[in-house]
Amino acid sequence: MNSEAIVCLEAVLLPNRTTADERLARACELRASLPRGPFTAADIDAAKRAGRK
Repeated sequence: MNSEAIVCLEAVLLPNRTTADERLARACELRASLPRGPFTAADIDAAKRAGRK
């Protein structure tokens, strides 16, 4: 019973394992979705605040 509880907890609490290639591909997708050009401090602050809503 203890082993079953541990398996259930691990399934819920541990994140899905991704390979380095998968993480790199996701980072490239995210970067490609960003607008071109420099970001200002105000742009970064606005993005952080928008993500908190």
